Amino acid sequence: MEDKAVVVAMDNEILVSPLLTGACINCERSSCAKKGRPFSVSNPQNFPISVGSIVHIRASKKSQIAQGFIALFLPIVTGILIYFLASFLCVKFSLPKPQLIQFLSTLLGIVLISVLIYLLNSKKSRLHKSEICSVD
Repeated sequence: MEDKAVVVAMDNEILVSPLLTGACINCERSSCAKKGRPFSVSNPQNFPISVGSIVHIRASKKSQIAQGFIALFLPIVTGILIYFLASFLCVKFSLPKPQLIQFLSTLLGIVLISVLIYLLNSKKSRLHKSEICSVD
């Protein structure tokens, strides 16, 4: 996914402010786009940019892979592991209604790992900076 942003500073690092244009998808005027909160990006292809340049940004490939792993793979694997762990514990302790216990423990495990992922992402720590992929 690519987003448009405007370069707002170029001191020690490149700071861009995203252009929030989701509401005006059919509008061709870029003057009405709102600016978001500035953040730093990298310019791995060394595009010639200056303050005020409109650039297209995207997450780095490493960040996209990490996000996919954390958001999709981790909850699924956690759910499967907890399901089998609940099966084992139901047999070991002779608990009644093992299917209900398996279901509830799997559901609880997926919810807890999702909350943990949300809390870790809310710290706004980025694995890698977003990168500039083209300039308008």
